[in-house]
Amino acid sequence: MKRESTGYLTVLAALVLLWVSSVIGCLPALSPPAPPVIVAFSASGNQITAGETTTLLWNVTGATTVTIDHGMGNVPVAGTKEVSLATTTTYTLTAANSAGTVTKSVVIAVSAALSPSVPLAQTEAPPAEMQPPPAQPQPPVTEPTPPPQENRPPVISDLTAMGCWTPMSSNTSDALYAVWGSCGTDVFAMSRECWHEGGTILHYDGAYWSSMNNPPGVSIYVNDAWGSSGSDVFAVVGNVGHGPLQVGKKHISGGRILHYDGTSWSSMTATTAEPQEGLEGVWGSSGSDVFAVGNHGTIVHYDGTSWSSMSSGTSECLYGVWGSSDSDVFAVGNHGTIVHYDGTSWSSMSSGTREGFEGVWGSSGSDVFAVGGRGTILHYDGANWSSMDSACGAGLYDVWGSSGSDVFAVGSNGTIVHYDGTSWSSMSSGTSEWLFDVWGSSGSDVFAVGSWGAILHYGSPSH
Repeated sequence: MKRESTGYLTVLAALVLLWVSSVIGCLPALSPPAPPVIVAFSASGNQITAGETTTLLWNVTGATTVTIDHGMGNVPVAGTKEVSLATTTTYTLTAANSAGTVTKSVVIAVSAALSPSVPLAQTEAPPAEMQPPPAQPQPPVTEPTPPPQENRPPVISDLTAMGCWTPMSSNTSDALYAVWGSCGTDVFAMSRECWHEGGTILHYDGAYWSSMNNPPGVSIYVNDAWGSSGSDVFAVVGNVGHGPLQVGKKHISGGRILHYDGTSWSSMTATTAEPQEGLEGVWGSSGSDVFAVGNHGTIVHYDGTSWSSMSSGTSECLYGVWGSSDSDVFAVGNHGTIVHYDGTSWSSMSSGTREGFEGVWGSSGSDVFAVGGRGTILHYDGANWSSMDSACGAGLYDVWGSSGSDVFAVGSNGTIVHYDGTSWSSMSSGTSEWLFDVWGSSGSDVFAVGSWGAILHYGSPSH
């Protein structure tokens, strides 16, 4: 009887094991955990004076721990922190979970505070030995007679004769990240701010910059803009989401695109592989052939009716896009990434560097410039990418030109460099603000925008 009971138990155990195996086999496979995503990490002001304050803002998803250096330590997954700095400081946010660790940095440039001038009190005349001798009469100076006008060589007495950069009044302190126009009297500039209601969209009519009405309920966080005309303008929006700062406002998920039809702005939703992905750059060959690029290799395309996802072949963040035609498009991004579209598919190109790229522009498919960190500039001649001497070591954020021999690149701390077809040289911008975007209607009508509402204009005196 004991042996028989043992047999029953053995059979019962086998049946239980069989049932458990079948149940486990029916369970869906568990997806491997994904690394955390840093949705946003920025500062309310990237350029301050020593002793002033600025506010760090961050938002992270999927992290078990979030830390910020310089003594801040562990912080919530979303929040703000006001900081007061005496010197230029780089803050690095680190987010981690069981799948990995990601980081993002923000630089806050600090300029020295100006000391008020103190007049020197003088109660009596200096001693005689310290007084200058009386002025002696001087003989009249006879100016040499200039040669006849037709025989005089051309003389450029200063940069003004060649054209120079001058500041324009924007009436905003928002950081402006995008500028584009259909002509010199129809120019748009847009902010990447979201810590106050609405953000900023500006328009220039050839005389003044004025504020435009934002799309209803939408906070502006624009990274780039492009249009086929003044009544067909596209602006790509990055990720936002700063916790309590979004209370009372419509939260913008990644993949949002704004469109201007000549009368008003409205929002479009781009279909992306991952809805949370923000978009960084936009360009098109026409209003029905528009490409937008963004985080984690996201590329979406607009055919005049709807947006659809494209396979980029990379998971690197893409920040800039430009093309010579609908079948010759370049996109650039992190870690030296360059991908090319031939009208059918995207493929990787060899850049020969791991430096990140921010902007790309060309005069033709065989004359393309890519700019990025630490003064990196590459040139594509239709066959290969090669490095150029940029004449600077600053981070470069965008590039634009009127021709292959008249190219401007802008970057950190007011950096502007110019290419004349032979070499790059530094230009005086007259500002220390960071410059994020550049566009022009011609080589003598160029606009650059940046931090604290900075707008610069380059033009000849006759313009």
